[in-house]
Amino acid sequence: MPLYKDGLPTPQTLREQLIGLGERSLRKSYYPALQEKTEDLKRFRALLDESYDLIFLLHLPSARIIDINEAVIRQLEYEREKLVDSSIEVLISPTNLSWSGVHNTTAGHNQASRETFITTFRKCNGSYLPVEVTLSQVSFENERYGVVVARDITERIKVEEELRQAHLLLEQRVEERTAALLQLAESLKAEIAERKRAEEQLRYLSLHDFTTGLYNRAYFAEEARRLDMGRHYPVSLIICDIDGLKMINDTLGHDTGDQLLKNAASILRSGVREGDVVARVGGDEFAILIPHKELPDVEQVMSRIDTSIKRNNRNHRNLPIRISMGYATSNGKDKTIDELYREADNNMYKMKTVNRPVSSQTISTAIKNIYENKDFVREGHFKQLWKLSQALARAIKLPAANLKQLKLLVEYHDLGKLHINDQILMKPGPITGEERAVIKLHCESGKRIALAMPELAAIADLIFKHHEHWDGNGYPAGIKGEEIPLECRILVITDAFEVMTGRRPYRRTLSREEAIDELKRQTGRQFDPKLVGKFIELIEKETI
Repeated sequence: MPLYKDGLPTPQTLREQLIGLGERSLRKSYYPALQEKTEDLKRFRALLDESYDLIFLLHLPSARIIDINEAVIRQLEYEREKLVDSSIEVLISPTNLSWSGVHNTTAGHNQASRETFITTFRKCNGSYLPVEVTLSQVSFENERYGVVVARDITERIKVEEELRQAHLLLEQRVEERTAALLQLAESLKAEIAERKRAEEQLRYLSLHDFTTGLYNRAYFAEEARRLDMGRHYPVSLIICDIDGLKMINDTLGHDTGDQLLKNAASILRSGVREGDVVARVGGDEFAILIPHKELPDVEQVMSRIDTSIKRNNRNHRNLPIRISMGYATSNGKDKTIDELYREADNNMYKMKTVNRPVSSQTISTAIKNIYENKDFVREGHFKQLWKLSQALARAIKLPAANLKQLKLLVEYHDLGKLHINDQILMKPGPITGEERAVIKLHCESGKRIALAMPELAAIADLIFKHHEHWDGNGYPAGIKGEEIPLECRILVITDAFEVMTGRRPYRRTLSREEAIDELKRQTGRQFDPKLVGKFIELIEKETI
């Protein structure tokens, strides 16, 4: 066996030299020691071959493989002869900079170094094995050697990747949970704010009247009790009542009545100072509680309220306000708040009794003004209708008293339409069944309004029955024949003729001849036969 190759000791020679068994050693003199070292070498070799780690012995700086253990053969699947005496670069990528230290010749011969890094070994089948390499450099007999210990880290990389994915998933879940928590926090914040607003709203509603925004009766009672128990004298109380509110509600509807209440509340609030209590204590009744005010000061408050009422009525002629007021003042504990309230309330009713005729007339005038300004009245319908109705009434010699009622009926028979939306009344196209049902209610509404107005109360029943038909198929009562008042029988004929021949945006205007033919077709059904015959005679003679 040669001891050297290319000037370098063979692996066997190097092993023997490392343990002192070279050809120049004194074998015969040291045979027992030699045997012991041989056994040590075998055990060491067995340990190396049993190691799971890949172990290479390299000559540096050439990186030539001098020896390998069995793990290299097992895991990289090369034959020993293929690797031994080859450069380790056959196993690694040329671009892998981690091996730069293998060729580093600057280290001193006696200087040992160690570095650890991650790389890959190319297996015999072309696949790659990821390894963690520990490269140790040692010097021996003026030569440099490298001991490479490489450990398969395939499982570690797999676990690390799983951990990385788990970490990413955890981060994603944390982000999602954080976002959800932030969203929940915002939602809770909004809910708390909404609940706070709701509580404030409930508290406000518990102390204030919904329609007017003034304090309510409960707050007034509590404030009155507080004043009654404390030392806040003098104390004054003004009781106010809106005249004719029920009439407004009955005639013009509750929406109009609510608007009147709001206007009244604004007027009362403008007449007092900050700190005075203005409350709505009933449907049409208000109370003003004024501490520390003498009688002259209270009279000034009432004067300011009167001034505000006049200004409001100039600006709202179709919805004027009249307020009856009564007051009472206590300079000490000689009167309780309840006694003060009764005194002020009695004074208010005295004023209301005096004002009732004027208030009723004012409201009646306002209702008439509103009615006359409606489109279905302003179209000239009334003027032509009265001309036709008066001619027929005189032709049948209607008594003067009935003629007077007929005139009022002609003028106010549609009074109940004040309760109907103008979009329905002035609809250009056909009306629906539901809309027709709403329109039919104007007879009952008209009667209720007329009863609330003294000057129209006498024709309330006529307004109620002005859509009845001779054969009983009219509405709302379904009466027939001469059960229908004469004035209503006249009106139903003249009104039908005027509607057919008058100009309407929602239907074609008929000629007189076409309208007469329609009257004839409805004779004995919708119209009184005698009256419609007399009316047609007047039309054909062109007396009207």
